[in-house]
Amino acid sequence: MALTTVLAVVFATLVALVTTRGAHAAPPPEFERTLVADGLNEPTSFRFLPDGRIFVAEKAGAIKVIQNGQVGTTPVITLITRKHSGALLMLLWVAGFGARR
Repeated sequence: MALTTVLAVVFATLVALVTTRGAHAAPPPEFERTLVADGLNEPTSFRFLPDGRIFVAEKAGAIKVIQNGQVGTTPVITLITRKHSGALLMLLWVAGFGARR
């Protein structure tokens, strides 16, 4: 019975920590919100490239490029995702990848 009580207390503590941290998350007041590009559909991740382009992943699987504030009309690639499978959470850019192949 003591183990059950300890597990219940640990679980309650974890739930309290998770819910209170997320509820107060906010950027510092000196941060400024700026629209970089418009016309994306549920963006989930982005990566800045050294040449100034921004690759953006959308929830449905499209990877689009933003260049000079304009979203490309055609995705660079569209990844096939299963319905309700979530989204691409991270993009990784490997410098010089094409040159090494």
